[in-house]
Amino acid sequence: MDKSEAKILLVEDEPSLRFVVERQLKALGYRVTDVADNGILAVQKALADQYHLIFMDVRLPELDGVSATGRIRDGEKKSGIRTPIVGMTAFSHRDICLEAGMDDFLQKPVMLEQLQHVLNKWLQESQLERASEEACRREPSLIDEVSFERTDEKLKEIQQRIESLRKKVGLQ
Repeated sequence: MDKSEAKILLVEDEPSLRFVVERQLKALGYRVTDVADNGILAVQKALADQYHLIFMDVRLPELDGVSATGRIRDGEKKSGIRTPIVGMTAFSHRDICLEAGMDDFLQKPVMLEQLQHVLNKWLQESQLERASEEACRREPSLIDEVSFERTDEKLKEIQQRIESLRKKVGLQ
């Protein structure tokens, strides 16, 4: 997947901060696919569409980011899909964010290097995970076909598929 194809939801109520994060993402080759300016809208959008990554402000009107994350996680239990959520706040609330079900944390003002690190970490991992899940759905009987006589042959085949998936998502 190309960087520009990543579906990113930015949940930020402050227009100037939204502008800055959008510019930073653009400088890194990404783009914000969708925006929510309150927690209720964030939950609705996150559960209605499949994003690759959500940046969630902690202090939001109508429903704070911690509560919004909890509702998103509850909704995801039904679908079985988990979207990485990165909490963003000017305060050092890393533990609060992680306990709420967020996967990572960025303290505002967000530095470009920190943003790049988070993007690399979550988009690459989620890409590989989704590609692996997709491969398993296409070939669910792979393990059933393995016989003792052909174990080495099958293991080599599996290793080749893993390498192919890694190349497909840009991990080598």
